[in-house]
Amino acid sequence: MDDVREPLPPPYDRVHAALLGTLPPARVVTDPLRRLTWGTDASFYRLVPKIVVVVEDEQEVVRVLALCAARACP
Repeated sequence: MDDVREPLPPPYDRVHAALLGTLPPARVVTDPLRRLTWGTDASFYRLVPKIVVVVEDEQEVVRVLALCAARACP
């Protein structure tokens, strides 16, 4: 599992716990440096995500979105 160096704020803490219950920990990214890389693109803006989830198929996308919606988390 990735090293969470700082506690995740609500509701991300609850989402993180639920994700770890459904996906392999290696696919739930909370490491600050890796999150920074996922928040970088060719635009002028940089938004660093709180959690990055690496999904393998459409069903996992549906599950992750439902899990987030149930916890009022973007």
